[in-house]
Amino acid sequence: LVARIKSGEPVNLESKHQRKNGEVFPVEITATHLEYADKNYMIAFTRDITERKQAEEELKASQERFRFSLESMGAYYWIFDLKTRESKYDSFKF
Repeated sequence: LVARIKSGEPVNLESKHQRKNGEVFPVEITATHLEYADKNYMIAFTRDITERKQAEEELKASQERFRFSLESMGAYYWIFDLKTRESKYDSFKF
């Protein structure tokens, strides 16, 4: 990881941090290399991504509910590719 940062490649990763009150929360860390006044530094920026993670979980739950509803009804759907102008029919299996 350090070698990637030193090479000048920005590194992004997710982790968890802990607040003073003990609460654990998700963060996104971006680390990069910086040369300033003939000295080399590694800089990292940390961003709280709690809201993004909550939105992702809500979207996933919504998609699961939608899929369950369609499967329960024995529904079918069409997929139409705008680039190729091809369509595909599919149905949910029980």
